[in-house]
Amino acid sequence: MNPLETYLQELRDIRSTGAAVKESPFDIRWIYWEPETKLLDEKRTTYFSQTFDTNLWILSQQKPRREWSKPQIICSLGCTDLMDRGASCIPLFLKPDPKKLDLFFNDERRLETGVNLNISDAALEYLKSIGSVADAEHLFYQVFSILHAPNYQIENDGALRQDWARIPLPENRETLIASAELGRRVAALLDPENSVTGVTSGKIRPELQPIATHILEGYGLKVIRFTNSQVLNQFDGVCEQIQGLIPPNPP
Repeated sequence: MNPLETYLQELRDIRSTGAAVKESPFDIRWIYWEPETKLLDEKRTTYFSQTFDTNLWILSQQKPRREWSKPQIICSLGCTDLMDRGASCIPLFLKPDPKKLDLFFNDERRLETGVNLNISDAALEYLKSIGSVADAEHLFYQVFSILHAPNYQIENDGALRQDWARIPLPENRETLIASAELGRRVAALLDPENSVTGVTSGKIRPELQPIATHILEGYGLKVIRFTNSQVLNQFDGVCEQIQGLIPPNPP
């Protein structure tokens, strides 16, 4: 197959599949992505090529226009309007462009899969000091975990309004892994495409009920709960309990 035929085949593959794009939190759409024209704003082919299955992206912003927002995590294309004043998409991996010189060819950031870790020299030295470059994904989720920690936002509110977040780094690998695990849990909760055991599937974790109750009661709502068994087998009794909680002259 000559270069022209190869190029046309690549175009056919792209145009036949479309592309997933996260337009807003918890909202993923499918779009027709055109690599040749400005059908959808700028085509940004270098960005499109980096959205492969195993890649992850943290979406954040350098300087918010209003309140600072916690970052999001995606594995698809991201819309710039995901965050106020424009979102910056920061990937875990970078796929080398075969048409350009790969500066990471003999670097420790090059993985056996052929992709490069998107980490700075300082991050590389940090990982080597507490473990190895293989811990890069833990570092990625450590960053995500810290940026979702309520105390971090409270203590650094002024700085977060001015520039990129400054992330504290654990002194040892064990703490890094523990923090990264929290980041993975938060990321799972923000992923509408996959179920989370104990939250959206299986038996709901009991500690989540008081949290949900507190939030709903904050809106002035009364919360009562029944099991599926109660609704199916004791339906009349469930209705009586609900009826008993309704005031005689509701507003």
